[in-house]
Amino acid sequence: GIGYISEIFTIGASMRYRDWSQLRFEIADGDNMTEDNAILLSENNEIRSNLRATINYNVGGEVYLKNLKTKLRAGYAVKPYPVDNADEELDRQYLSGGIGFIFDQYVSLDLGVVKTNWTQYSSDNWTLAETKEKIDNTKVFLGLTYNF
Repeated sequence: GIGYISEIFTIGASMRYRDWSQLRFEIADGDNMTEDNAILLSENNEIRSNLRATINYNVGGEVYLKNLKTKLRAGYAVKPYPVDNADEELDRQYLSGGIGFIFDQYVSLDLGVVKTNWTQYSSDNWTLAETKEKIDNTKVFLGLTYNF
């Protein structure tokens, strides 16, 4: 990652590389080769064939409004779906914003919101066909800090 801090603003960005195709299941030494263990080991071929490397990235910043004793924050992140040739709508996207109020050198109050969205496909024994679900999630965070 990389970042820059000044008196009035902070900005940062990071990237994380993951090669999901390198994921492996292993059977502990001494374990018998049962049918379940054989099925588990066969999943390694599926992983090598169907998963890919991804790069997660994040960027965010904060502006300090000194006269108002207030901090404004915003961020954005993407976590790509690790299946080969997957549609981009399956990637998880995060958008965040927040505000912090500094009351004195000891007490501050922070309010943050994180909005997440992605699409997923699921199926089970009770569904005749695959179900496409659009996931939208919003979380609100409130924090009170006391420095001593």
